[in-house]
Amino acid sequence: MAYENTTLMYHQLSWGSGFGKVRDIDEANTQVKKDQEKLDKIILDNTKITKEQLENMNERKKDWFMDVKEAFKLGVIDEIIKPNKK
Repeated sequence: MAYENTTLMYHQLSWGSGFGKVRDIDEANTQVKKDQEKLDKIILDNTKITKEQLENMNERKKDWFMDVKEAFKLGVIDEIIKPNKK
């Protein structure tokens, strides 16, 4: 659920540091890839986002911003909250 004026954003996982020994970097890279695969599976299993849409966003390395209407349509949220007017 999200308020009607909310903007949501999806972006790939990252791990912040490129410093260290080659083995450490390789291990961190492997772990981030595994974590990204888990996140992608969760998204694909629980939303209407298609594999093609997700792969496109991951390949472009671009953040995906969506308003609540798009998020609702894609199954990212299940309810749009309208504030009570006083």
